[in-house]
Parts: sequence; C-alpha cells; structure tokens
Amino acid sequence: TLMDHGLKRVYAVEWKSATLARSKETLDDALDYVLQCIDELGGKVRLVGLCQGGWMSLILAAVAPEKVESLVLAAAPVDFHADPGPVNIMARYIYPMAFYKWLVMMGGGVMRGELISRGFDSMRPFERYVLKYLDLYANVDNEEYLKRFKRLDVWYGIPQNIPGLAYLRIVRELFKENRLVKGTFTYRDQTVDLSRVNMPTHLLTGARDHITKAGQLLAAADHISTPSEKCYTYEADAGHVGVFMSKKALKGVWPTVAQRIIEDGA
Repeated sequence: TLMDHGLKRVYAVEWKSATLARSKETLDDALDYVLQCIDELGGKVRLVGLCQGGWMSLILAAVAPEKVESLVLAAAPVDFHADPGPVNIMARYIYPMAFYKWLVMMGGGVMRGELISRGFDSMRPFERYVLKYLDLYANVDNEEYLKRFKRLDVWYGIPQNIPGLAYLRIVRELFKENRLVKGTFTYRDQTVDLSRVNMPTHLLTGARDHITKAGQLLAAADHISTPSEKCYTYEADAGHVGVFMSKKALKGVWPTVAQRIIEDGA
C-alpha cells in the first residue's frame, strides 16, 4: 500500500524465530539490529513500527533522532498503564514475574511463540474458536475471502519465539514498571528520553483493538517534542492486526499516512 501511494523504496526487517542458541540475546541486541539495518539503508529512514515494533521504533527515534526522518507507530503500546486492556491487566496485576520466568524456562530459555498466540486467543475464545469458523462457512463461496482467510491463518499459525532475556525485560520494565514514559528505561546504559523525538509522527489506532487500546498509543503525544501540527492521529475501523492488515485500514488510512510522509519530506 505504501509503495502504491508514492513511497517507492520500502524495506521490512525480517525477525527470525529465536532458537535456543539465541536465548541470551537482549533487548539492546534487538535494537542494535534495527540500527544496523538503518545504517545499511543509508543512515536515515522513515521508520514504521507495528505492534511491539512500535515502542522499539520510538526508542530508536529517541536514541538516534538524526537517523529517523519520520515515525509511524501502529497499534503500538507506549504508555503501558494507560487505558488498560486484558494484556496489560494480566501482565501488571494477575501474573507475577515468576510466572513469566517459568514460561521461559519451559521453552528452554526462549518464550515460545505458540504460548503467546494461545494467550491472545484465550482473551476472546468465542470469537477465535467459534465466530471465526462461522464466518468462514458463511463465505465458503467467496474466493477472495477464502484467499485472505488462508493468508492470515497461515501467517498467524507460524508464531515466533522470543529470546528469554529480552522477553523478561519487556514484561518487567515495560508492562509492569512502565519505564518508557517514566523516563527510566535505558538502552546500552543510556536513558531513553522521549522528548528527543521531534520528527513528524503518525499514531494509528484501531477502534476495535483489545490488545493495544488507543490510549496506550495516543499517550505518546504527551511525551515527545513533535509539534502538534506534525503529530497525526488516525483511527482505523479495525481490530489489532486489522490496523495494518485489513482492507479497511489499507484503503482508508494508510494512503493518507503515505501522502503526509511524502509531503513532510518534500
């Protein structure tokens, strides 16, 4: 969609599922990888972060603002204690760190992707295990629907493992302690100061997103230095994944994002 609307050079970071040999990789390592990608592409990019990649992109924009021309955050938590949804409530109040350490131990040092997927499914079991297949039956003669269903189902069915050290730090310092907006999160022993983010910023939320509620992302505007007229907000008529994969979002929201990115960079 971005390429169809004027952004001709679009690259994606491919995250490989963590093997047991990578269990000791840290969150700093993951951020280093993205910085290496930016340098490989010339040292300055228009950065787009989806879901958990969003707060990573925000951190990089704060640590190295000279490398980020514009920033797009879609369905991404920034203030993990604002507008709480089921994910935040479970991570902050219900399950102690010992539980998450146990999950990583069960995975041999990595957080197994299928456990994360099952956790998301359990939040809306009727939708995931009943309505999903009722909708499929109702559209059994719709070839376009079947293609989209299969594409999404195959993608969702290949979850990725996360290095245990990185995962546990995410749970503890972001979901539980909310350090990013408190100004106490660090990257390579450097405090991450969100006020250093001053480039045009686009915040995309989903009206039906129960994973990352809108307030968790929109709170970013209160912590960055981007002028209000260059901090754009959008609401897609979509759920969490739909913010960056549904037809409504791809046709109704993302073309405007692409247009504004081009205009701001002109």
